[in-house]
Amino acid sequence: MFVIVNKNSFFKKNIKSKYFYHFTEKDFSVSKLKKKQPKIIFFPHWSKNIPSSIYTKFLCIGFHSTPLPFGRGGSPIHNMIIRNYNKTLICAFKIQKGLDKGPIALKKSMSLKGNGHEIFDRLYHQILSMIKLIIKKKKIRFKKQNGNIVKFKRLSSSDSQLGKEKNLIELFNKIRMLDMKDKNFLNANIRFNNFSIYLINPKYKKKSIKCEAQIKLNDK
Repeated sequence: MFVIVNKNSFFKKNIKSKYFYHFTEKDFSVSKLKKKQPKIIFFPHWSKNIPSSIYTKFLCIGFHSTPLPFGRGGSPIHNMIIRNYNKTLICAFKIQKGLDKGPIALKKSMSLKGNGHEIFDRLYHQILSMIKLIIKKKKIRFKKQNGNIVKFKRLSSSDSQLGKEKNLIELFNKIRMLDMKDKNFLNANIRFNNFSIYLINPKYKKKSIKCEAQIKLNDK
């Protein structure tokens, strides 16, 4: 028995094996996990702290979309794009004490081209393939993280506002990385007076950016 804990329905829709049990963000607990006695608990695209009462009792594997230990912390994909990377590594790592510090079981490369919703769709499919590879292993070998530690700061809603970009490429990257279906992120926007202009579907051609715009009243 394997368990997947995730806040959306992608993995439940794409893994329907009787050997997998799916928990949502709200309904998983130590008591429920004990009843299932899973061999591995997978936490794909997970941003919250996992209690030690869980990762000390079960083998827990998380996924982080930077070449760890570079990029420990929040909003890894967005932070990689801000730094002008056009690809990244997804690391499947053992969850233990300390943020994103655990040894690594598997790494897979992934392109960072396209808009946010395209990148995250690519991320989910890559994690899905990694889960399938991991469960086929007779013995999972973990390797200690090596390299310089670089920590990322989680993006906030204020980071979606435009105005500090130094050139068109920075502006284009900001718009495209925030162009996603996830309601936890605001689209790139410009605020003036009582209004905000939200930008989506950017295209970069001939040193100019074309995109769609939506104007909304700011919340009071």
